[in-house]
Amino acid sequence: MSIISGIYWIRNIDNGYVYIGSSANLEKRLRTHKYMLKNNEYGDKKIQKDWNEMGEDFFVFESIKICKRKELKKTEQTFIDRFVPEYNMKKIAVNGSSNIYLDDCERFEQANFVIKQKEKDELERIARVRSVEKDVNMNYLDLLREYIAQILQISGSMVGKGEK
Repeated sequence: MSIISGIYWIRNIDNGYVYIGSSANLEKRLRTHKYMLKNNEYGDKKIQKDWNEMGEDFFVFESIKICKRKELKKTEQTFIDRFVPEYNMKKIAVNGSSNIYLDDCERFEQANFVIKQKEKDELERIARVRSVEKDVNMNYLDLLREYIAQILQISGSMVGKGEK
């Protein structure tokens, strides 16, 4: 049996509410959702409450689009934008594998932002240091040129005195 990636939804046939997700392994992910709901371990209280009150018979687990792994996030976001799923806590496709809770992804994105900001700050610091070094080098070169000019001037005047 081959592993199929794509977009799925969990649909409540009583109220029409849906949860939309994506996975690199649709069959496994849908089984995981069902297991968590059956064991009252689901992360979203709204869908868990409806499951507990209505029961499994009111929910349909369906693959709605087969796609390549690299297309999961974009395709999931397209479906989220189109259907505005009531059970999705956030209306943002997090990644191709919904095994990571959104809070973890947000923390990762924040950490990634901090790292990128630190890299940016370090690059700006390096640019400032290089600018100062360039200024120092230019000043040094100017001083060196001035010193050489003075030496040449002195030695030229000495040469001129010696010829007379």
